[in-house]
Amino acid sequence: GLDFVTGCTEGQTLTESESVVKRPGEPHKLTCTYSGFWSDPYIAWIRQAAGKRLEWIAWIDDDDSSSTIYYSESVKNRFTVSRDNSREQVYLQMNSLRAEDSAVYYCARETHAVEMYHCDGYGSFDYWGKGTTVTVTSATPQAPHVFPLIPCGSPSGDTVTLGCIATGFTPSSLKFSWKLGTDSLENVTQYPSILENDKYLGISQVQVSRQDWDAKKTFQCVATHQILCFCKNPFVSPHLTTSFSLDEEKQQASFYCFAKDFSPRNHNISWEKVGSDKTSILDETSVFSEGRNDTNGDTLYSAASLLTVNPTDLTPGATFTCVFEGKGVNNTDVLEKANATYKEESSGGNTKCRQAAVDIKIIGPTYWEILVKQIGKIMCKIQVSTGQLTKIYWEDEGGEIPGTVKSEGFKKQEEIVHNITKDEWHQGRTYYCVVHHKDITNSTRSIVRSIGFSTADQTNLKEAEEDSMANTAVTFIFLFIMTLLFTAGTTMSKVKVSFVKETSKILAQRDNKETDLKEIKLLQSQH
Repeated sequence: GLDFVTGCTEGQTLTESESVVKRPGEPHKLTCTYSGFWSDPYIAWIRQAAGKRLEWIAWIDDDDSSSTIYYSESVKNRFTVSRDNSREQVYLQMNSLRAEDSAVYYCARETHAVEMYHCDGYGSFDYWGKGTTVTVTSATPQAPHVFPLIPCGSPSGDTVTLGCIATGFTPSSLKFSWKLGTDSLENVTQYPSILENDKYLGISQVQVSRQDWDAKKTFQCVATHQILCFCKNPFVSPHLTTSFSLDEEKQQASFYCFAKDFSPRNHNISWEKVGSDKTSILDETSVFSEGRNDTNGDTLYSAASLLTVNPTDLTPGATFTCVFEGKGVNNTDVLEKANATYKEESSGGNTKCRQAAVDIKIIGPTYWEILVKQIGKIMCKIQVSTGQLTKIYWEDEGGEIPGTVKSEGFKKQEEIVHNITKDEWHQGRTYYCVVHHKDITNSTRSIVRSIGFSTADQTNLKEAEEDSMANTAVTFIFLFIMTLLFTAGTTMSKVKVSFVKETSKILAQRDNKETDLKEIKLLQSQH
């Protein structure tokens, strides 16, 4: 059994984290913050489901380095209790949540060290938190309808009781508050939600001054319903890619860093010079693309950074490290690093031009095909300069497109064609021409280039722009700034654009066949 002890509080408090609504199978972490105690208290987690008795589920002693811990059978192997005395916090990590885990959860201080798992009646708790509601449901959320209740006749006394009813909502999590103008009122009572015909009903009342009531002041009842969000907040580390280019005419060496598909969006990209040599930094620019939804509905973000330095300060092999800083689960720090190295290609003292191993061009459907025939062709033209292809195909967000895959019998020039309908084109679907080349160090990495844009030209859609190492820096800035400009204007003929993701120019060094990879990615929206 559970015993309750009452007494003066002397400033001691226990505070639980906010109420939440979760889907079955999801995890959640509760936090209990304590203060005002002369030493770190023994803490128990206790819950009460609707219409049921209090249930003790976990207990932890005061040692955060080698704690003694007990669990009830109902949560053993699913829930984990821990603590951090430096923060005066106790945690309850709940995994694989079930509908029967829906309850109000309390953290409570035990008056003295007892073996709680005996549950024989001598465990007492003198300080309790106010409780936090955890609702586990897969039901479709419904917002409440709110109705005020006012007293009939002429009330007597110095106070007047006002009521508020919220009906027809689900899940059960609902919080009432009352306001007089902009001021929040106290003396508010809220009763547990009542299940009625698969929907919930909530009731609240407040005591107000009769003087304010007689003065016909306006009182506001606010019912805050925690709408169940089936969206996920993923924590995804980025795929970090770096590359390098040299513009001898402008005397600029450019280092690129691309952070692809990370979440959440908060991040920072910086550069570090490896070694002690000082380098003159000419410019450092970072750009960020708005989020995109992947096939799971998760919102993922991408960013890029360009570092421009004076090449006269560099020696072959000089390396810069791209540092990505973000946040992960429970607000933990995420740190990813990737190196970009300065390289010179020379033969007999003369600098040679780098040659792309593969060149990819994507041609979209014509104006006539889309608007008249209602179906068009997207064509991927592949020119192989060096090495051998291993696989080519068209891909959309669902993966490889059947009928477009080729994995043998390659020539120096290849074409793959895929038919798309007018609806698919205007819905903004993204298609990728994926090329695998044996000279890529990691054979699973691919060159990807999507259909970049269509134009208002009445005859043909422009081919995607070829890459050039000479104007890489300009292209880099232009592509990302386009994400900001595409929402600003309209034209006589709307232009369909889609997410451009480009990885091209597999650069092979003539002598030792070292390779570089330049990846440019742009998120564009319809304008």
